[in-house]
Amino acid sequence: MLIDRSPGLFIALANVVVFGVVGVEAWMWTASSVLAVAFTLLLIVTVAGGICAVTLRLLDGAAPAAPQTSRGEPQSLAARRRERPAAVVTGNLPRPVAHG
Repeated sequence: MLIDRSPGLFIALANVVVFGVVGVEAWMWTASSVLAVAFTLLLIVTVAGGICAVTLRLLDGAAPAAPQTSRGEPQSLAARRRERPAAVVTGNLPRPVAHG
């Protein structure tokens, strides 16, 4: 993907898209046309959908799924259930002092 090959170009492209949409919004205010408003709304929805699609594609390959145990629960949960936290010893702690 572009973000892996050239992060700087990815950021530059993102800025062009964002400021391009802002420029179209500014044009919409000066056009005073219902058609301009409809076009701008369609552009915003399309760009937002594209951003969501790219983000989901980036996140799809980022974290592999946890290996499954025989019972079907993720390995990390099974390992956590076997481990028990260490006991906390509170017998030798000094008594709190009340200031007041």
